[in-house]
Amino acid sequence: MFQSDLLFLVKLIDPDMLLFFVFGLAVVLVLLLRKVPLVKPLIIVTALLEAFFVWKVAFALAVPSISVVPESFASLAFLFVWHHWIILAPVPIFLALAIIILAVYRERITEDHATVYRHLTIFSILVSFALFSLSVVESIF
Repeated sequence: MFQSDLLFLVKLIDPDMLLFFVFGLAVVLVLLLRKVPLVKPLIIVTALLEAFFVWKVAFALAVPSISVVPESFASLAFLFVWHHWIILAPVPIFLALAIIILAVYRERITEDHATVYRHLTIFSILVSFALFSLSVVESIF
């Protein structure tokens, strides 16, 4: 019984699962942005996601190049690494865009003149979440 509980906790600590939970928090905060402007926690969560994704993209590009891959599979592994990189690379860019907009507008993001920037922030975080989910689903298969 204890061993299965421990394995469950280890799976929850998986980096992709942790990113999924933090992304869920960011998506909830950004969807509540118009009604409850919790801008400071949203900036902190988005900056945390940015740091995780810069680390994830750097790790995804570095690990296959330092691992031992047989010569017959080297070109195939290189192709899959770049395909995965194409999915993950825009995520830090979109998150940085959301951080910049939130840092500039802060609590004024809920005002009428900032509607375009609020929608752009929501769009960038939702697209980042969709690309992250796509990369997780793609890595399963």
